[in-house]
This record gives sequence, structure tokens and C-alpha cells, in this order.
Amino acid sequence: MDFWEELDDTVKAVVIVMIALFVATGMYLAYYKAFAVPFSDARRDAYEHSRSYVEGSVRDLNNLCLELDKADEGHKSILQDTIRNRFVKLDEADVPDYLRSCLHTARSAQ
Repeated sequence: MDFWEELDDTVKAVVIVMIALFVATGMYLAYYKAFAVPFSDARRDAYEHSRSYVEGSVRDLNNLCLELDKADEGHKSILQDTIRNRFVKLDEADVPDYLRSCLHTARSAQ
């Protein structure tokens, strides 16, 4: 006799349900791997070009530039590195005129 035929119908149903769940989980993971990262990247890109993100970045840049003006020589290079690394993707066209020189100086200082 075959092993499968000896099993009770309830056990067969449980085994079938477990296999179906295993297959469904594998399909979900494959779907997630294929589509979640590009979807997340697209959402992040859209957010980085939104008005609220740009305004928040300009506000943070303004605060850092004010700190840069007040800083002593030992801290200026650290603040310039912070500005350069944090606002690497910020377009200068989105920055007000009074902050462009600060951003440009930080980007050109190495």
C-alpha cells in the first residue's frame, strides 16, 4: 500500500494546506524581491523632489550655514564636510541666493 493512501483525510487536508502556504510564501517573497525595491526607490525619489523635502533641506542648510558663520576655524571644516555630504543631491536651483554661496563654498572646500 501507498503511504499517501493510508493517511486520514484530515491529515491529507492539513498537508495540502501546508504545501499551499509554503508555495504562496515563496511566491510572495519572489514578488517582493522583484518589485519592492524598485517601488521603494521610486517613492524615495518622488519624496526627494517634493516641496516639503526641499523646504526642509533648505531650512537645515540655513541652520548649518548659520552655525558655520559662528564656528571657529577648528569646527568649520567639520561643518563644511557635513554640508557637503548631507546636501550632495540638493539642486542649487532650489536653494535661495543667500545660501548658494555657503553651499558652493562647502562643496568646493576639500
